[in-house]
Formats: sequence, structure tokens, C-alpha cells
Amino acid sequence: MLKSIAVAALLLAPLATAHADQEPAKTTPPAAQPASDTPAAPTPPPAPTIDGKYRFVGGDKENKGVEEAIEKVVQEMLFLKRPIARGRLKDRNKVASAWTFTVAGGQIKSAAEGIMTWSSPENGSPADVKTSTGDDAKLTQKISGNKLTQVFTTKEGKREATFTLGADGQTLTMDVVLVSEQLPIPLKYSLTYKK
Repeated sequence: MLKSIAVAALLLAPLATAHADQEPAKTTPPAAQPASDTPAAPTPPPAPTIDGKYRFVGGDKENKGVEEAIEKVVQEMLFLKRPIARGRLKDRNKVASAWTFTVAGGQIKSAAEGIMTWSSPENGSPADVKTSTGDDAKLTQKISGNKLTQVFTTKEGKREATFTLGADGQTLTMDVVLVSEQLPIPLKYSLTYKK
């Protein structure tokens, strides 16, 4: 039995020396864990979207601004055309008491309270619609960042409204430009709405 133990010791000795020549394995201390009382960084709020209802807050000043913009265009026309042009421009540029926007199912639905509701593809493809005065039109609507650009194109011209949502997510500015071969200069005005 002593002989077996001696043989086993001789056989294991080279293994022990081989391992002794190697450097000991390095151990890395575990990474420090943050204290549990340290609050996590706050998640930024989502960017505001244009969805929702916005009421006109521009008051008499902006209503008068639309009338003055129409008058500026009309004054550039021949005297005989002015009354007809003035009436048509007023009909096509009524100030909505509110705008409601809904983006769902690949469509943008825009409702001008007391005037009309329109819908067109969210990707900016044209849709056949009627204007508030009953004219046939092509409507495109597209959202880019905090802006919705809405363009009505008829045989008489084009009306582009750019709705810009303010950083507060509540204020909506509507900038309108109407161009036509029948007008000497473009009609331009701005309106303010609030959620």
C-alpha cells in the first residue's frame, strides 16, 4: 500500500509543478453597482403631436388681418373686378372657430369647425375632395416634424396652409398663402389657435 501511495505521489508531482509554474488566475473584482437611492435619469416626454382640437384665439385683430390681406389683393385689381373678387376671397377664406386633426389608419382628417371636414393619405398623396365652396379640388396633407402642410389645388389656383405646432404643444399657427392666375399678388395671412 505504501508503494501505491509513493507511485501516486510521483505521478502527481509533475502536474503540481506544471501548475505551479503558471501565473495564478487573475480575479477581477465585481463591477460597482450604483447605489439604489440614486434616481434614474428622467425619460424625456414624447414630442407633441398635432392630433387634437385647437380653438381660434386670434380675436378681432387676426380677423381684421384677414380682411386687410384680402383688401390688399383686391386693390391691385381693376375697379370692376374688385367686388366679385372680394366676395369670392371672403367665401374661400373664412376663419374657422376651431380646427380638429386626427391622424389614424394612414389618413389625416382635418375638420374646420362650422365649415367642412376633409381627409387625405398621411403620406402626402392627393385625394379628390370638395372645397368649402363646392369646387372640385385635389388635397394633399403631410406632417413633417411639428408642421402639417395642407394644399388644396383647384382649376383656379392653390391654397397652402401650414399649421405649425409651438414648442408648448398647445399653440398652433396657421399660415395661409393663396395663389391664382386671377389674382395680381398672392393672398397671405396668419391665424393663431390653441388647444
